[in-house]
Amino acid sequence: MSRIVRLTESKLVIIIKKIISEESIQLTNNSINPILNKYLKSKPELIPLYQGIERVLNDKFTEKHFTDEIKYSGGLKELSGGILSSTIKNFNNLKKEVPGISYGKKSYRSYEVQKDVFLDSANAHGNTISGGLYQAALPGFSQHHTGKALDMSSGVSRLNSNILQKHNFILPYPTETSFRMAEPWHIYSKS
Repeated sequence: MSRIVRLTESKLVIIIKKIISEESIQLTNNSINPILNKYLKSKPELIPLYQGIERVLNDKFTEKHFTDEIKYSGGLKELSGGILSSTIKNFNNLKKEVPGISYGKKSYRSYEVQKDVFLDSANAHGNTISGGLYQAALPGFSQHHTGKALDMSSGVSRLNSNILQKHNFILPYPTETSFRMAEPWHIYSKS
């Protein structure tokens, strides 16, 4: 049975001040995992996202998490700001050959959205960082940041490498590895 709690404005202000105070203590007490500093030095703006992941999962990033992710994904990616027009053009041409296919709304992802996708994956795979990595890239490492990746929401079974190649797409993760599951729905534009 849920209970409704009513807060006065002054109590809400006290709670917010406490949260802000705790956040600033965490940022100033030098409690950053040194692994994060090492692997995110070119994108320090990602460190708070990673600290949030560590807090939510009560787990710590290790050297292996980053070396495996770099090996698998190729390294940190820049944000493109949205799905690129060349990706959309390639997809529209592909759709003419394979009618009825579509891609999902989360095909372009900011770092923050990728963090949420990663945490959903972690929750589905044991509530650990390693579990999250089984299905999702770390924020900053996803092809979804580039504007060139699409997650198909329909018609996946009708796609094959020949059709994809013809329209400048590849299937970058066709088979399961010891690090990450296969992603037959994930296509990537080569242009």
